[in-house]
Amino acid sequence: MSTYMHLDITYDQACQDLSRKSATEVAWKSQAEYDKENSCFYLPFFGEDIVVTYPQGEVTYKNKEEEVSLAEKILVLHYLVNAQGTPIKDNWIPFREIPGGHIYVKPFQGRALYPFLKTFGHNPEGFEKAALKLGGKKRDMGDISFEIPVFPAVPVIYILWLGDEEVSPTGNILFNEAAPSYLPTEDYAIIGGMTVGKLKKAME
Repeated sequence: MSTYMHLDITYDQACQDLSRKSATEVAWKSQAEYDKENSCFYLPFFGEDIVVTYPQGEVTYKNKEEEVSLAEKILVLHYLVNAQGTPIKDNWIPFREIPGGHIYVKPFQGRALYPFLKTFGHNPEGFEKAALKLGGKKRDMGDISFEIPVFPAVPVIYILWLGDEEVSPTGNILFNEAAPSYLPTEDYAIIGGMTVGKLKKAME
């Protein structure tokens, strides 16, 4: 994933890109709240409130001291910069159907699907507990599935089919068909694994 090889450069570029955007336009297209008085955006990210200063692009949590990782900061800024305001409908696609996604399918499975199955394949209760903690809502796909809100307009569905003594558990990860209107494909490759990491942490 080339964009994420040089995080400092990528972050600086994302800050510059945000500074060139109209704050009002960014707010309505991304469903973020813009606080004109304090020159910042408020944005839900995995169920936590994030603060992004404008035009500087500094990213912090609103209600906790924990540091936002550099990869997460980049993702937040990319979302604000790229959001097109496209309506989210109940139509879902696998990663390979996002433009250019077929190139990254194997890395995506390695960093997202396989860790998801390894962690939750035999632990649906843990999956449910973790998904609910991240603000997930139950869906009726597979044996158990949850729609996780990464950003207001970037939901991701994690689906689990439970195995038994003879059959291994299987799963799938689906993105909204509006996904290309909100982030570059490379960012969705990052989101897949990042969400599993958040789920694992939420289960602890």
